[in-house]
Amino acid sequence: MKYKQFYWESSLNDKNYNEFNERIKVYYEKYRSNKEKKSYTELKNKSALNNLFIKRKTSRDFKVAIAKDELNNLLDATFNISYPSAGALYGLEIYCFVINVKGLTQGVYKMEKEGELTIFAETNDMKELINTLTLNYYLIDCSSCYFIIVAHTETYIQKYGERGFRFALQESGHLAQNIVLKATELSLRTFISGGYIEERYAEVLDLSKDEFVIYEIAIGK
Repeated sequence: MKYKQFYWESSLNDKNYNEFNERIKVYYEKYRSNKEKKSYTELKNKSALNNLFIKRKTSRDFKVAIAKDELNNLLDATFNISYPSAGALYGLEIYCFVINVKGLTQGVYKMEKEGELTIFAETNDMKELINTLTLNYYLIDCSSCYFIIVAHTETYIQKYGERGFRFALQESGHLAQNIVLKATELSLRTFISGGYIEERYAEVLDLSKDEFVIYEIAIGK
């Protein structure tokens, strides 16, 4: 199917990730230095939600480990706060790579529909594993944990055809927004990334040919 061809042809791998990084570097040197930074002014409406919008920032600085209870609070909100899903299909899953969470052993966990974590794979060196999966390892391995959002594309394709792939991408954005806003409310820091090696995640998570990694979201303090 064409959407699978697009996914894999735009994926990062050992051969093209240096080119990808160089492209970003050139962009910053050529464009970002002359681009005015967007100014976020205080909204007139003093609602709690508007305050969260203003407070939310992408963080590249994680210094303090979060506690298991803080992670559980984030997970509870993630699975119990509604977000838009085409046809109410909800074909997304979340894996949590635990690096430094007080009260949790390092490893890869899978989030069940009730918001509970179950161990998926144990590892003695999470940072070594991360270095093989993401281009942002130097940021992510300082976080307490990070989420991987996986789309079961066949869930959407069965109903909508190839256009269903778009709906999977849209839904992952809705879910990610819930995660980062709730994290902000809990005074946690987040970093969202799209720079990862799809093929390696597919191997580590034992994904089927219809399951695609869409998001990385690092969490910490």
